[in-house]
Order: sequence, then structure tokens, then C-alpha cells
Amino acid sequence: MPPVRRRLLDFLTSFLLLPFVVVVALWARSYFVEDFISRESDREEAPGVSVSWTATLTSSWGGVSLLRGILTHTGDPDAVRDLNATVRKRRPLPLYNGWQREEATSYPVPAGAHTAGFAWASEHQDDSFVLGGQKTIRIRGRVWVLILPYWSVAAVTACAAAPAGLKLASRARRRRWLRRGLCPTCGYDLRGTPEKCPECGASRSDDTPLAPEAVGRTAPGD
Repeated sequence: MPPVRRRLLDFLTSFLLLPFVVVVALWARSYFVEDFISRESDREEAPGVSVSWTATLTSSWGGVSLLRGILTHTGDPDAVRDLNATVRKRRPLPLYNGWQREEATSYPVPAGAHTAGFAWASEHQDDSFVLGGQKTIRIRGRVWVLILPYWSVAAVTACAAAPAGLKLASRARRRRWLRRGLCPTCGYDLRGTPEKCPECGASRSDDTPLAPEAVGRTAPGD
């Protein structure tokens, strides 16, 4: 295999390990720092009707929480417009659109209920309130919350990364054995037959010559 192609394959294999490494790093960080990332937006569908979306991610104390909410505001057009204007004023704050960091204190579970760290909650909202005197607004929608322990996310990413990790380890072993003058497949000493292994019949890689220092050296016991 040409060296450029081999290096490219090694890079791609290493890249597949990145999600697992990132998850483990965030898992360790969650015991010291609580990360809170939020995003909020809205759109006016018609006079007196607007839809808002909320999404948050919380990482704390070995767990990660994902929240998603979709709410529809209906009522007096001026009241709905005023409500949207009020919401937009707070939007630059990190609590509503941004990333907040503080000391981690607890596992992110709604109402403290979970099973082995897993939790799922779905809440339907249908509320009405008066805004600006006699202007009534009705808010309807649903909010979903999913909580996962980091160990489960790490396990999934580890399963996905395992083939890449094994491939990378195998290629590193082959290169090490070739540098030592051994068969890249079975590790047999190739000083006497450098082109083909008499033990397993495998041919040497044509792009990795026998290391000069390996010639005339006693083969390792492995």
C-alpha cells in the first residue's frame, strides 16, 4: 500500500475513535463542571398565533439531559406580539441562548426519578393567562426530557470505535514487526527468507523494506 494512502487510512481510523474520547472527557468533566447549553427561537405563524421552540442540553455529575419543547401561543394579536417582544429581549442571555458553566452539584434528573440513571419525561401544557389588562393568551404544547448516564453513551461509542481501534492496533503491530524483520502476519523471523514467510506463506509488504539493523540480529522470542 502506498505510504500516502496508508497514512490517510490511519488518520480516518483515528478519527473514528474521536467520539469515544470526547464522551469520556465530558464524562470526567461533568463531575466538576455543569455545562448548560440552550437555544430558543420563535416564529409568528399568523396574527395572534406564534410558535416557539426550546432546546437545552445539560451535562452534570455523570449524566446528560436533553430537553425539547414546542409551544404555540394564541390569543389577542397585540398580546401575542407583546409576549414575543418580551421573550426576544431576554434572548441574548446565556440562560436562553448560549452556554453556561457552573459547579456541578447533582445528577440532571427531573423530580429525582430515574432507573439506573435513565429517565424520560413528557409533559403536555395547556395554560391561559391574562396579559396587559384583558388580553388573554393561551399556551399549548409539549415538553420532552431525556436523561442518559454517560456510561451508556460511552458504551455505545466504544462499540462503534472498537473495530477502528483494533484496526489501528493491528496496523501498529504490523509496522513494529516489519521494522524488527519479522513477518507482519505471524511474527516469524524473516532474516533467511525476507520476501515470503515460510511459516504462514504471507508475502512481505513491498512498501516497507526490512530494517537494516534487523539483519543478522537474533530474532525476539515473541
